[in-house]
Amino acid sequence: MFGKLMKYELHYLVRYFAPMWVIVLSLCALGRVVTPTQIEDIEGMMIAGTSWIPAVLMVLSVAGIMTMMVVSTVVLLQRFYKGMYGDEGYLMFTLPVTSGGLLHSKAFSAVLMMLATILITIVGVIILVSYEEVWSELTWAVDEAFRMLNFSSLNTAMLIFWIVVMAILAAAQGIYLVYLAITIGQLWRNHPVIGAVGAYYGINLLLTGIEGGITYLIGDSVPNMLTSVERWLEMGQTTVFIAVILYYIVHALLVIGGASLIMKFILDKKLNIA
Repeated sequence: MFGKLMKYELHYLVRYFAPMWVIVLSLCALGRVVTPTQIEDIEGMMIAGTSWIPAVLMVLSVAGIMTMMVVSTVVLLQRFYKGMYGDEGYLMFTLPVTSGGLLHSKAFSAVLMMLATILITIVGVIILVSYEEVWSELTWAVDEAFRMLNFSSLNTAMLIFWIVVMAILAAAQGIYLVYLAITIGQLWRNHPVIGAVGAYYGINLLLTGIEGGITYLIGDSVPNMLTSVERWLEMGQTTVFIAVILYYIVHALLVIGGASLIMKFILDKKLNIA
């Protein structure tokens, strides 16, 4: 049943997201086609009086990317609210699946859509800035960084893997916190939106306070302790980097797990939607 719920959610969301992805990539690709591959050639377009064409396309591409991110967030919020606490929610809760299954199916689908949107954004930006001068400078900077850090190919692959995992969990953490705020907002029947906004800021304030308390007790933040000179020399560069990434991964998992338990408790014990 969980797989069917995921398929249903993704099918619904793709109808909104796919057109945005196509439009943004098309604008970026069109801007890339009409713009020279070398920055110095743009001077020739300025002399010919045609430089406004790539400028307009550049503005439209950037505006499209920003609009896509805003609209994506709005769509995901509305989808969760209507699918859980609107008219559709009453139907969903009649299905033979737990409240946790409903929550996770919507959250996982939202994370996949958000990650895909971020990937489309990255691809669009790469297309826009794919000048020969930019790539040569970027390649030199990356090579110089790896030379100074003395990373091997294996170490680089490990870091990339853990960074990707951290990015996925960071996106999931953001989704779960927003959905938790919306769920808490439902406790204020007459003002659920105000309750959700207040809950969101309250949750972040609470998390900040917990982290501050831990920092006070141990004398420093965990990332700072891991990246100290002593740790750097003792553990090695790659190990330190991975340790910091693992810290943020564990942090995200704890937040996601806590948010899931609180949402399930509210749904089962406080709202009784089913």
